[in-house]
Amino acid sequence: MSKEKLDNPTRAGIVALGAILILALTAQAPPSYPPTITAWCAYVIDGDTIRCDIDGKSESIRLIGINTPERGEPGWKEARDFVKDLCLEKYVRLEFDVEGRDRYGRMLAYVFSSAPGGEETFVNRELLSAGHAKYFGFFNMGRYDDALKLCFCDTLDEEDPQTASP
Repeated sequence: MSKEKLDNPTRAGIVALGAILILALTAQAPPSYPPTITAWCAYVIDGDTIRCDIDGKSESIRLIGINTPERGEPGWKEARDFVKDLCLEKYVRLEFDVEGRDRYGRMLAYVFSSAPGGEETFVNRELLSAGHAKYFGFFNMGRYDDALKLCFCDTLDEEDPQTASP
């Protein structure tokens, strides 16, 4: 029995199929939680990362769609304190989107805190509105991406007359 050579288009198809299979097997699965959960905010790491108690486990939560200053950078303390006021030692609602976790293993979520009257605050958006964060579209987002972009553009318009819409 003789071996037949594969032509280039067939070989390319097999390689592409193999690459797709590898990507599918190594992709991070979304969290094994419902799309929305309530969790206790036990600690605020910085303006875009909190720690929550979920089903008896401490989880790091990275707020989707924003980026705040890192420790040692101007604005870090203000962003962290802003999130502390909204979330620390309170129940927060977490909404998950397309990606479940980032490369550091943190859960990716939109965070909503409740005021005593029951009205919710969209923490990710409030950080942008207050000028403590910048829009960060790195993660695969869907649900609130347009709202966060619009909010960030509005803050740019207010800060710099050259970026203002006509």
